Amino acid sequence: HQSELDFASLVAKVKKCLKPKGYFIFCYEALSLCLVIESLKSTKLTLETLRFVQSFKDKNAHLMLGAARNNSKSALKVLPPLITH
Repeated sequence: HQSELDFASLVAKVKKCLKPKGYFIFCYEALSLCLVIESLKSTKLTLETLRFVQSFKDKNAHLMLGAARNNSKSALKVLPPLITH
């Protein structure tokens, strides 16, 4: 996954395929949040929705689910964490 294709390259390819106002839905490592935001901003995609995934309520998030949109001015909506166990 990351060793084969970095997120910035993925976002650049996705941007070319998206229609105006099209969505890019993704799942990525929570520790890479800054990288994700920077990559999306550099291609003019707006992160509209973000949700962290935790194994247990008392553990840190290990994944994040995101929805970015092409040509959007919407504010970021952070949803409550998804707890899997």
